[in-house]
Amino acid sequence: AAAAALVPEAIAKRGTLTVAADASYPPDEFMDNDGKTVIGMDVDLMNAIGDVLGLKVTVSNAAFDTIIPALVSGKFDIGASSFTDTKEREQQVDFVTYFSAGEGFYINADSKNSFDGLDSLCGYKVAVEKGTVEETDATTQDTTCKAAGKPGVTVLSFGTQNEANLALSSGRADGSTSRPRRRCASSAASTRRHRPWRPTGSPTCSRYSRCPWACPVSPSAVERKTAEMSLKPSTSAFCAK
Repeated sequence: AAAAALVPEAIAKRGTLTVAADASYPPDEFMDNDGKTVIGMDVDLMNAIGDVLGLKVTVSNAAFDTIIPALVSGKFDIGASSFTDTKEREQQVDFVTYFSAGEGFYINADSKNSFDGLDSLCGYKVAVEKGTVEETDATTQDTTCKAAGKPGVTVLSFGTQNEANLALSSGRADGSTSRPRRRCASSAASTRRHRPWRPTGSPTCSRYSRCPWACPVSPSAVERKTAEMSLKPSTSAFCAK
């Protein structure tokens, strides 16, 4: 009841909390077998929050780089899509942080390449999703490599993580980088069964270490729900930070 009282009046009257998620990030958010329903850890958490707030939750699949603009325009109330909390993004939306992660590298299972840190990307083609911190880091590393007299990084940016993964599987890219949560122990077995990739090197604890929801409407309500559920930020097993 206390959390429900924090919900903005317009949303409370509507009775629905609209959520945007880029459904290409299993196990956090991805498409169910019907090809229509977004499921995953973040969706489960948002549904639990909706229950306490007395709101029906609707989750829509959206391209990652369109979610924050859609929040700003009012199209969605919340973005639950494994966002990294950056100062630049905080200029547009409010964040509620709920776990920590670094960046990990992965390659095709039969690849002889090996990446260990951003410096090792010099001279290679890297597949990333548009609008992500991984894209920013790879692009910045391209400049760093060239400034050091090394071959640059060819950054291949795609609209979804699925497309970036396909570029890697098809050989268009030498490697890819993403959140280690998608390589965590709980999902490692299924990942190896269905995807011809393997992790390489150690994950990078970049200056962006937290992956929260973006929530421009009432972060206090979500924070209250998080407290009620006794959820605590956890550090990825792949990241010492």
